[in-house]
Amino acid sequence: MPALSEILKLATALAAIGTDGYALPAKGPVRVVKFLRKSKANAGNDTSLSFDGQNDMCDAYLRTRHGKHKVVTSFKSMESGMKLHRPDLFKALRACVANNALFLVAKVDRSSRNIIVFTLIMEMGIPIEFAEYPSINFHHGTIGEKSAIWRAAMEGYLEGLRISDRTRAVMPRLKKAGVKMGGRAHKQGSIKMRTLAEAEAKSIKKHITTCQNNDPDWSAPKVAAALNGMGLRTRAEKPFTATVVRSHMKRLNMWF
Repeated sequence: MPALSEILKLATALAAIGTDGYALPAKGPVRVVKFLRKSKANAGNDTSLSFDGQNDMCDAYLRTRHGKHKVVTSFKSMESGMKLHRPDLFKALRACVANNALFLVAKVDRSSRNIIVFTLIMEMGIPIEFAEYPSINFHHGTIGEKSAIWRAAMEGYLEGLRISDRTRAVMPRLKKAGVKMGGRAHKQGSIKMRTLAEAEAKSIKKHITTCQNNDPDWSAPKVAAALNGMGLRTRAEKPFTATVVRSHMKRLNMWF
């Protein structure tokens, strides 16, 4: 349980953002601030939780729910969802207030896994919607609809606790096995993974170019399907997905 002083600091930080709440315009384009968060520990394990996956969810939601909209800005965060101090989240909320914008998040637990943070955010009066619940408006929905959001928030909090428990349980075994832990080890691992990803991207560059030349209406899913059709696989021996293709094309400066 966090100290009371930490909770007061959080409440002060959110109060300093300065809003008594506001409503979205009844007519005209809705201004939107997108907030995308992924975990350092689980980066890449679930493509739906990648930045691209969350962004795609938000875009699909906006097309169906808010035909007329303008994305003011997007925030990408690697902060832990269990922390009280969330600078990236606070910046996104300030942007919402400054632009009277909708705060759009792909999934409930991407906003926060800490139930205290989540509660305070929901009480700020900032219009907030979640792409995974396209039919629910939290501030104007029914009790049943709101309860679905709160159940998802509580499940996110409990999952955060389970992740912490699993991490604490495995750390003694890793230390005993001589596994280096901490920032330096993490940085070295990140460099190694980036090097492998860059090598994989270069190895398929000519195939991507071929796909683009053969199909003027090419897209990431089409390129992924073409690569898989050639019998190519990722370094993990898995089929290529649109998310992986898009990531590699960005590395190669082929995606704009």
